[in-house]
Amino acid sequence: MGQLKYSVFLCFRGEDVRVGFLSYLIGTLKRKSIKYYVDYEETRGEVMEIFLRRIAESRIVLVILSPKFMESDWCIDEVLKALETREAGTSIIPVFYKVSVADVKGWNIVKQGDRDKFINVTKRLGLRSKDYPTSEADFVNKIVEELEKALTKLETEEEENKLKMKQAITTKMKQAITTNTTMPFFGTNKRVKQLQEKLMMGIPTHTRLVGVVGMKGSGKTNLAEMFFEEGKCYFLRHLFFRDKIGKNMESGAKRDLLVQQFQKNLLKISNTEEKINSKLLLVLDDFSDKEDIICLFGDRGWITPGSKIVIVASDKSLVEGLVDDTYVVPGLNEKEGLACLSYHAFGDVITRYFLTRYSFLKTREIYKDIKNLTK
Repeated sequence: MGQLKYSVFLCFRGEDVRVGFLSYLIGTLKRKSIKYYVDYEETRGEVMEIFLRRIAESRIVLVILSPKFMESDWCIDEVLKALETREAGTSIIPVFYKVSVADVKGWNIVKQGDRDKFINVTKRLGLRSKDYPTSEADFVNKIVEELEKALTKLETEEEENKLKMKQAITTKMKQAITTNTTMPFFGTNKRVKQLQEKLMMGIPTHTRLVGVVGMKGSGKTNLAEMFFEEGKCYFLRHLFFRDKIGKNMESGAKRDLLVQQFQKNLLKISNTEEKINSKLLLVLDDFSDKEDIICLFGDRGWITPGSKIVIVASDKSLVEGLVDDTYVVPGLNEKEGLACLSYHAFGDVITRYFLTRYSFLKTREIYKDIKNLTK
């Protein structure tokens, strides 16, 4: 069923009920503030598809069965559409206006063999005008009273079903996924692979220096950390070195201290001749002064052939002339952007559950449904 815009769709044969009965009914619906749809200003041919769409957008279809109802193919189509778009229950309410249940069962519908479908309407709990022979107003009041009861029941059931569905989704996701408390880096695998290609990781004898650059918050450090963790197992020597020295120190004193710390860290991983002569995986991060990097590199005699070095910088000019190539961290694509937004809006469990199972477009539709569930 589509999005519900109306509480009641009135299906009737105008020639039988438009004067008198229908006017009383609509007046009472208005007084009770029940939103209804009626075809007062519509003309056949132009709007048949509109009517069928309005049926799907209504919570209840009130079918007013009258003596000349069967003379209208339009009315029959509306009833069949109502049966197609509704499950069993009170969402279709028949009103037997000046006809009996037996009369309706005797009606012959040849069109596409739909008689059996149509007769299903008579099996639903309906209201009969013959029970109110002296007061049509009482009959109308009873119809509206039953509509109110049915609407309350349907709305309650719908809210309960939404809650159950929401709980089921949450339970299923929690069972399927072990929650990761670390903020994910969206598009990780693709970017790590691209960086590996820049460094020619597949050619172990080739020395390679690559700058990883991008605007602040683009995920440069996350990318470098993940690349380092994945690649360090292939190197006897590996070091992730950050510039943690205070920015307010004088340049000369700062560089002396920086070189001292860097050499100290290199010695920690080079305590044997085998390691000293082995290739190195090195990541330099959080550097803001090109002269600091140049000072660390020195004459580069300590860089063993086959080493792979990454320099992370916000400004591309910091690595120009120092590296063989530059990797500019790309922005998130549509799917990655949705994953990032979803992570912050709904949490890691929901994001990972859907995006590992469905396409971007399917995930977007699911989130629309979740939004409707939580209204």
